[in-house]
Amino acid sequence: MGNTVELVITAKGHPNIRAMHKSTWQLTVEEEVTPRGDCIIGVRSSHSCATLPGWFKSALQDGSRVSVTIEVNGNLFHGEFTGDPGLQLTDEKDIVIRRSYFLSERTGGVGCSFSAGDLPEEMRMALADAETTIVTRFKVIA
Repeated sequence: MGNTVELVITAKGHPNIRAMHKSTWQLTVEEEVTPRGDCIIGVRSSHSCATLPGWFKSALQDGSRVSVTIEVNGNLFHGEFTGDPGLQLTDEKDIVIRRSYFLSERTGGVGCSFSAGDLPEEMRMALADAETTIVTRFKVIA
C-alpha cells in the first residue's frame, strides 16, 4: 500500500483488567469483564472485528503489515502485527491480536510483536481504572 492510512480505536479501562496474558491482547465492546480475561486491555471498544472499516479488513485479509501504537495517559507503546488471508473478522464483540498464527472469528491480527503482558507496568495498572481512555492507532505499513 503506497500511502499510510490510520484507524483509531478507543476503549476504556475496567477494574477487572489485568493485562497479563503472554501471547495475546484484546479489545472488547463489552462493558463488563471478569479477571479471567487476562488478555483484555480495554472495554467499551469503538470497534469489534465485525465493525472494522472495509478498507482495513481488506488490508488485513491481504496479509498487510500493521504498526500499532497504544496510548494510555500520555504513555505510548509501539508494536507490529500482520494480517492473514484466513482472517474471518466477523466477531461482534472482540478483536484479539495474537503472537501466534491461530485464526478464529475473533482474530484481528497474527504474528504480533507483543502481548498484553508486555505492556509497561504503569500502563497495565492504569488499564484497571474505569476512567482511563485507551487510544489504539493502527497504520497499514506494507
